[in-house]
Amino acid sequence: ERILERDWVQLYRKKKTPGETPGIRTLLCKAFLRGVPPIALAHLLNNVEVRSKWDENLLAMYTVERIDEANEIVYTAVKGFGPVKKRDFVLCCSSKVDQDTGTVYILSGPAHHERYPRRK
Repeated sequence: ERILERDWVQLYRKKKTPGETPGIRTLLCKAFLRGVPPIALAHLLNNVEVRSKWDENLLAMYTVERIDEANEIVYTAVKGFGPVKKRDFVLCCSSKVDQDTGTVYILSGPAHHERYPRRK
C-alpha cells in the first residue's frame, strides 16, 4: 500500500499478515535522484563513518560484525523525536548497486547478536 508520494520519492508499507510480529512493519522506499552516482549514494547512506557526519538524529552507529563486503551487523542509537523516545537497535544491513540500471538496493532489518542481548 502506497503511503506517501512526492516528486522524487515513494513510500510503501506492507499490509499486515496473520502471524506477523507486532510492532514491526516492512517499508519500501523508492527515491529517484538524477545526477547522483549510485555508488556515491550507497556510500552516503550505508557507510557508518560518513552517516555520523550528516545524520543529526544519530547518537551512535558502528559495525558490530562485518559478514562480507555487502553485509554487516550494525549497532545504532538515535535521539528521540516527537512522541518517539531515544532508542537503540541492532540491524543486519545489506547493500548492492546494480551498475546496469543504476539502482541502489539497501536492505536492513532487526538482528540478534550475542554482544547486544535484548533488553526487557
